[in-house]
Amino acid sequence: MQQDLQKAFNYKASIETRVIPCWKLIALQGAEKKLATKGGKLNQIHTHARISLVNSPVEDLVKALAYKLPSPYPYINATGFTHNIDLDIEAVLLDFEEFRKGLLRFGLDIVKDEMPMQVLVLRKNTAASVATVF
Repeated sequence: MQQDLQKAFNYKASIETRVIPCWKLIALQGAEKKLATKGGKLNQIHTHARISLVNSPVEDLVKALAYKLPSPYPYINATGFTHNIDLDIEAVLLDFEEFRKGLLRFGLDIVKDEMPMQVLVLRKNTAASVATVF
C-alpha cells in the first residue's frame, strides 16, 4: 500500500507516535457500584433520546458516544472497568451537555485530554515536505 501511494500520488506513508487530543470516558467515585450489571441477556437500545445497556461492555458505550456525538477526536475508555455494565440514560443524546448529564448520574464523565497515539502520516515526496496526519 505504501508503494501504491508512492507510485500513484508521490506520497510517503509512515506510522508515527504523536500526542493527539481525545475525549476520555472516566469513572468517578461510586460509578462501579452504580453500573454493576445484574446479569442477564445482553440487550442494547439506542435512540436519539435514550441509550440502554444491559450486561454490555463499556466499549459499547464508548462506541455509542462516538456515534451520537461525532468529533474529530477519538473517544477512549479510561474507566478501567473490565466487567459489563447496566446503564439507562434518557436525554437528548445528540447534545453534548445533555449526554454528559446523563453519564454523570451514573458516575461517568467525558473529559478532553491528550495522549500519545500511533497515527498515519502522509508526506509529499519532495525536499520541503509538509506532513498530513490521519
